[in-house]
Formats: sequence, C-alpha cells, structure tokens
Amino acid sequence: MGKIIIIFCLCLSTMNLSFAQNTNNKYDAAEYYALGKTYAAKGMRQKEIECYKKAIELKPDFAEAHYELAIAYGSEEEKAIAEYKKALEIKPDFVNVHFMLGAVYFKKAKEHFKRAQELGQKLPQKIAELIEN
Repeated sequence: MGKIIIIFCLCLSTMNLSFAQNTNNKYDAAEYYALGKTYAAKGMRQKEIECYKKAIELKPDFAEAHYELAIAYGSEEEKAIAEYKKALEIKPDFVNVHFMLGAVYFKKAKEHFKRAQELGQKLPQKIAELIEN
C-alpha cells in the first residue's frame, strides 16, 4: 500500500509540474482576442487594446482583431482609421468595417462642411440638412 501511495504522489507531482509549465505558455491569437472582448465588456480599454495588439502580433491577418482594435481606439480617429483600413485589406467584404469607417469619415466630413459654412461657403441644401443633425 505504501508503494502505491508513493507512486501516486510522484504522478501528482509530475502532473503539477507539467501544469505549471503549461500556464507559462503564450495564449494564441484567438485567446488574446477573446480576452480583449472581455476587457471591453468590463470597460478596461487599455487592457483591451493590449490584447488586440497581441492577437494581431501573433496573427497579422486577423481582420476581426484589427476591427475591434479600431473600435477600442474610439476618439483616436487616425489610429482607428488605420486599423479599419488594415481590416479591409485582409477582408474587403467586412461590412461592419465599411460601416464604421464610413461613420468616421462622415463625422470628419461634417466637421469640414460646418467649418466651410462658418467661413462663408454656401452649402447645398441636402448637405446643410445633414450637418445640422
């Protein structure tokens, strides 16, 4: 009976050692992406950004990670635009990216139309209606 216990303890210690070694392994890109989504849900923006960047580092053609990184950048529009463009290079039919990139450009266009109007430019009626909303 004593030998069985010793063998059992040796097996457990070997399993614990291999488990400890596995916990030091890097996550794969999908795991970093999922972790980024978790941080996003918790409002932990900096951690979210770090995870998406790591996912992209491990898998540069991960269009969804570029998309989520762009969203995480929020008001940092130039960074967001760059990530949206990378996502489209990888996945040209990514409808959400087209929509969000359009929204960013539309916001920028409205700002320029308003400024042109302030400087005396007469705007077509449809554009004037768009920038007032």
